[in-house]
Amino acid sequence: MFRSIRVWAACSLIVCAAVACTAKDRDFGSGEAPGGAGAAAENAGGVPQGDAGGVPSTAGGVPSNAGGAPSDAGAPAAGGTNSAAGAGGDCATSPCEPTEPEVDDCSPNPCKNAGQCSDIGDGFSCECVNGFAGADCTEKLLEALPLLANATACSLEALNGNGRVAVGDCVVNGTRKAFWWKPSIGTKALPSSGESSASAVTSDGTFIVGYSLNTDFASGSSWLNGGGSLGYPGLLYGGMAVTSHARAVSDDGQIVAGMSESANGAPRAVRWINHVAESLGSGHDEIYATAMSGDGKVIAGYAYDPNAAIKWTLETGLVKLQLPAGASGGQAYGVSRDGAVIVGTASGDALRWIGSAAPESLGVKGIARAASQTGDVVVGSSGGEAIVWDKTRGARILSDVLFELGADLTGWSLSEALAVSADGHVVGGNGTLAGVEQVWLARLP
Repeated sequence: MFRSIRVWAACSLIVCAAVACTAKDRDFGSGEAPGGAGAAAENAGGVPQGDAGGVPSTAGGVPSNAGGAPSDAGAPAAGGTNSAAGAGGDCATSPCEPTEPEVDDCSPNPCKNAGQCSDIGDGFSCECVNGFAGADCTEKLLEALPLLANATACSLEALNGNGRVAVGDCVVNGTRKAFWWKPSIGTKALPSSGESSASAVTSDGTFIVGYSLNTDFASGSSWLNGGGSLGYPGLLYGGMAVTSHARAVSDDGQIVAGMSESANGAPRAVRWINHVAESLGSGHDEIYATAMSGDGKVIAGYAYDPNAAIKWTLETGLVKLQLPAGASGGQAYGVSRDGAVIVGTASGDALRWIGSAAPESLGVKGIARAASQTGDVVVGSSGGEAIVWDKTRGARILSDVLFELGADLTGWSLSEALAVSADGHVVGGNGTLAGVEQVWLARLP
């Protein structure tokens, strides 16, 4: 019984790496091979045999000791370290396995515009400064979307799920024109022969619905990837379709909701399946569908004569939403993508409905316009200011939030927030910049 040092070499045509392992109080005549799975059986000539993953032995190989020498499967790869021998361990009890060198994800710094990087294991996070936001601090906290060419004003209607596609309309040479925007293309007009507007977009940002006005009447329209308008005609009366306007779309693009004229010319809430309109119900002189859940199973809106905020599902049909005590009327403007939350207003209060229960006040006078995926973030307006609400902090003036984050608000007036991304971090709305009506995007932590 004695202490000994044994060295073996693993070589290829390119790399030769040597590892030293200590055998404590081992009797090499025991026949036991060190390293477990990393060891190779010896042959009759004392030459170690290479396995499928190692270097095959030859007649000129290195002879083994009586206990057998390990194959190159137990040797570290070039550039690696050995966890057992490198740490002073015992290869007789721990395999001499290679370990990857630790990578610093913050070198070089991936955070732009003076952002500070933190290495978080398999990735990094950026703390952005100077009015920037985003995963790598390349997006502005507050951004004005470019106007269409020759436009004098633009208005936002909706954002897609990640907040990187926006749709709405601009006034160009006196005519309203539908637009879509995304970072890779900027602001582009959607094709139409006359007046048009884009009202909603699928979560993936590829399918847009709205309306187009031809020489006879307005008709619900859609655009796929910015081109090719398809129609959503209104209800049929005497074999003739009437005016219609598509206002909401399911995430798969298969169900569309909006309004159609009725026989007496009053608007009726409808949904389209395979481009065929069906009425959502009656009981009011005017009924408007304004929003839809991602799966198309919940539709919300409002009605007049009698006035009410409304909800439609296949199971319940068209029903009135409950109102706070003493309130009257009401309008619903948004539905969370999961369908659990509806937002709107009644008697001047911004509200949030969950299921069939009475609504929850957001604590401000105003209008709630849109909700995140689960309804935990709500946006809207109060007193001519865009607001953002969440469960923890309640309702806040969005410009105040952005100012505290370091955004440049020079010349801006953010009058209303109309859309929010699924995660609640991107808010879109309308306002003015240096007196010009402008669409804006705000990015929140």
